[in-house]
Amino acid sequence: MKENPENTAPSVPRPAASTMTSRATTASRRSRSDSSIGMAPPSSARSSARRTRPRGQVAVISVTAATDLSALSDSAADRVVPCRCSGVAPAGRLESSRPRGTGCPRKEFHGGNPTMSSTGSLSGLGRAPSLAETAALVERITMEAELRNALVAGDLVLRYQPIVDLATGRIVALEALCRWRHWSRGLLGPAHFMPLAEETGLIVPIGAWVLEETCRRLAVWRGRLPDAAGLDATVNLSGLELRDRGLVDRAAQAFDAAGLPAERLVVEVNEAAAYAEPQDRAERNLRALTDLGVGLAVDDLGAPRPGNRSGRPDRRGWLWTLPVRMVKIDRGVAAALVGESDRGESRAGPVLAAALGLAAELGVPAVAKGVETADQLARLCRLGCPAGQGFLFARPMDASDTEAYLRRLLGSPRPG
Repeated sequence: MKENPENTAPSVPRPAASTMTSRATTASRRSRSDSSIGMAPPSSARSSARRTRPRGQVAVISVTAATDLSALSDSAADRVVPCRCSGVAPAGRLESSRPRGTGCPRKEFHGGNPTMSSTGSLSGLGRAPSLAETAALVERITMEAELRNALVAGDLVLRYQPIVDLATGRIVALEALCRWRHWSRGLLGPAHFMPLAEETGLIVPIGAWVLEETCRRLAVWRGRLPDAAGLDATVNLSGLELRDRGLVDRAAQAFDAAGLPAERLVVEVNEAAAYAEPQDRAERNLRALTDLGVGLAVDDLGAPRPGNRSGRPDRRGWLWTLPVRMVKIDRGVAAALVGESDRGESRAGPVLAAALGLAAELGVPAVAKGVETADQLARLCRLGCPAGQGFLFARPMDASDTEAYLRRLLGSPRPG
């Protein structure tokens, strides 16, 4: 054989253009039928990608059932590597794992989950997905993977906001609020990631961490501040957490690990979460928590929900048979107090009066959320609301600022 003088691979004749297009079209069809890894061509290869992928710029590998994970990995790699070599770069990385600790049947857990059913949703369009639809799906998958990694990497943080007695200014409790310290978007509030956490089941491990960290932090403050022995902390429970079989055990373990009396924790539950099906599991968990001594706050009174558009509290449900320690009035009620006095109070007045009457009947404090102005505060006091929470008193603070805030209001730290 004659050596190649330039020490390069010998040239290979290029197939005809029609042959290349035929092969690319066949590969594209196979990737759509066999194949969830989203891929987009780099800018340098977009023109050729358009010619070889006449029906779209994104290939998706979708696996609906698999028993051999190693074979599955090899199969996915066999499809991705040739695409990579032919000028198509993976657009992101998707890691999937079986959710643990939810205790929910598969149908119940995945029902209505847009991420888990995204392939079926797009294939049901009867057409190739649009660029906007594909981008939304890729963004959602990326967000889920980043949120999963944030939980492991410690990028979730807690902020604490005080609940204040309106007459005395005394701190009634601290609400623990979860935030996500995102690597590129900054500090994200719950509206940016909690709905996704609910839909994907990540709310269960996130909620477990919030519970554990809140108990630990409150125990530290009780040890450092002389007047914090009676201070409570509140955490929110979602509908999925309420139905989790491991909820009560995790709470008991958190109390033991922190050395915190269960009576110092209050769980906030709204009626919509409590009355979602299956209700029996939520009721058992809440009764077990209250048996441990955990307090119960019924949240978002005044917010319309299915079956109760008026927002007025209805005591006919099982939730009100539990030992409620606090009721919290939806922030929309306080917001309706802004503006002309008569008009504002006429909108919010009936709902607020019903909530205050219910709290008085139960013998527990009512807390108005979203108090931001002195005008709102004055009207709430005039209408007889005993407690409030909102930016007027304090914004959500990190642990260090919260401790300084408590020290100013509760007294100096113990020596040593």
